[in-house]
Amino acid sequence: MSSCGYSSSCPEPVNVTINNQVVQIDDAPAMNRVDLFSFGDSADNRTFDLSFFPYEPRSVQVYLNSGAQRYGTDYTVQGQYVILTNALVSGDQILVRYISVDGYVSSQTSTIGMLVSFSPGTGTIDGFLAMDGTTTYLWTNYPTLQSWFNDPTNGAARRNDLLQSHDGSSFVLKALYDTSYDGVNLVTLNKYISLGASSS
Repeated sequence: MSSCGYSSSCPEPVNVTINNQVVQIDDAPAMNRVDLFSFGDSADNRTFDLSFFPYEPRSVQVYLNSGAQRYGTDYTVQGQYVILTNALVSGDQILVRYISVDGYVSSQTSTIGMLVSFSPGTGTIDGFLAMDGTTTYLWTNYPTLQSWFNDPTNGAARRNDLLQSHDGSSFVLKALYDTSYDGVNLVTLNKYISLGASSS
């Protein structure tokens, strides 16, 4: 066993504190999350969009019909997506447990078109566009996103789900939201779309 535990490499150090019985990582609340998916919840029954961005992909735990699955063998995690090695069949369910930290997104795993949830009032986030249903964006400012939406193997299939309106020069993203339980209340979270890891 290494000095970092069972891991073959040491993770970056983080500041972990507990305030009023709330665990915080780098001064942001760390929340235990659980998502449940069934057969038919995704187009390919292999790729599932988590409600929140996992803080550490290897900490994501997946249970298929109550049986624990193995990371790297039975599933992987890319950004906000859990990808199963084998597709679900009729009657299957997966339960996904993970930790998210409010406002955390790993730039190394942020891929174009990925949807991420942030607390209300987060405002502008580098590398992301707010899905608020009102802001008009110019395609000339986001050519990579325009290419992604036009690519039949990527965003073209999701155009109707993500775009409220668009023409040759501009677009408006649909207003999309998530909800989260903060231990006391249900909180509405704003959705953002990623412009990709190389964006700033």
